[in-house]
Amino acid sequence: MVAQNGRAVPLEPNELKDEVASALAQLEERHRGDLPTVARERRATARGDGEERATGPVAPERFGILQALLAHLLASCGDGREADLDAD
Repeated sequence: MVAQNGRAVPLEPNELKDEVASALAQLEERHRGDLPTVARERRATARGDGEERATGPVAPERFGILQALLAHLLASCGDGREADLDAD
């Protein structure tokens, strides 16, 4: 990882210089053009009793699962900032 706010410049070997130049050209190319169209925000949904309820970004029934997943990820990292997790 390079974290020099764009100030890092590879000097050698030539293979690294070429790879960085190629990656930067690819990055620039992928950021050209129009922005993709995004879905509009969901405002509210009707319940069976005729009332509407606000719909947040996470369905309430999934919030507990997300909390458990977050706890698992934090426990896997321990005091560090990175961890390798088995996808299974």
